[in-house]
Amino acid sequence: WTAAPLIFWAAGVGDGEQLLRRAAGMGFERGDSPEAVKRVLADREVVASLVKVPDDIPGLADEATVRRYIRANDGDEKAAAAALVQSIMWRVKARPERVECPQCLVNPHSHNLRVVGIDELGRPVLYSCHSQAIDRFDAEANLKHLMRGLEDACAIAARRAERLGLPAVETCVWIIDFEGYMFLKDSNPKTGVLTAALLAHYPERLGRAVLVDAPRLFAGTWSVISRILNPVTASKVTFVRTDDSSMAAEFKGWVGADLQRWLADEMWENRLASNLHGEKEFWVKPSSSEAHDPRAEASFRSSPEFALTWTSRIAPRR
Repeated sequence: WTAAPLIFWAAGVGDGEQLLRRAAGMGFERGDSPEAVKRVLADREVVASLVKVPDDIPGLADEATVRRYIRANDGDEKAAAAALVQSIMWRVKARPERVECPQCLVNPHSHNLRVVGIDELGRPVLYSCHSQAIDRFDAEANLKHLMRGLEDACAIAARRAERLGLPAVETCVWIIDFEGYMFLKDSNPKTGVLTAALLAHYPERLGRAVLVDAPRLFAGTWSVISRILNPVTASKVTFVRTDDSSMAAEFKGWVGADLQRWLADEMWENRLASNLHGEKEFWVKPSSSEAHDPRAEASFRSSPEFALTWTSRIAPRR
């Protein structure tokens, strides 16, 4: 249900030094110069919308945020200002930083999108698996859970950068495991529309999208869509499989060894017959120290930022 909006959420990340600079939010690209930021902030509608922002919602129009909106609109400052105004109004009304998934509050098995680690570029890594989300057919609940995951990822990136004294990483990675995907049940048009609308409020936040074991239909659709996208955008979405070497090849270079092992173990465990219908309690610490811990990769679990995840917050409530 997220594949198509996710693809169009993708926006330019190159290779090598450019990739590192973009991941850290460095460098001026696609019109996001300091002068352009000033002009967008001086826009009459932007100024008027900021006046209505409560004091407890900071950072709605800081330099990094404005630059993302400019880049997302390919340097069109008027379009960037209009999009920024829409997001400011949305944040004031929706308060996404406070949203909790209503389904997961009742039953954590409902969804499993969560931050599970940090990659080699310092980006939060989100992971989700279809088979472990038993209530993923409710479009409204899906939206709130996705919102929670994105807010967690942004908060984790900011907190980690502050703690380590590093430039704030602006992007995240989303690994979507299609194990358990069912075309008829997972193709709700309403979910796609709502997801696309939500992602518009998180421009330039996606650094990489990895689709694991996606149906062949998705790969075929992507081969057509990618031809009409610029190469930089297209390079951010990749399809891999667990039954060949494509996943290892994809992860090499930007996923550390410990996180690679965690992801491999998590995917293997999610394909066990005992877990095929969402039975796995991914938020629970295993009883054995030798067992795979589905909450997150070890170094991330031991970091202060793990406390910002939905996984850590839902566990004490069970």
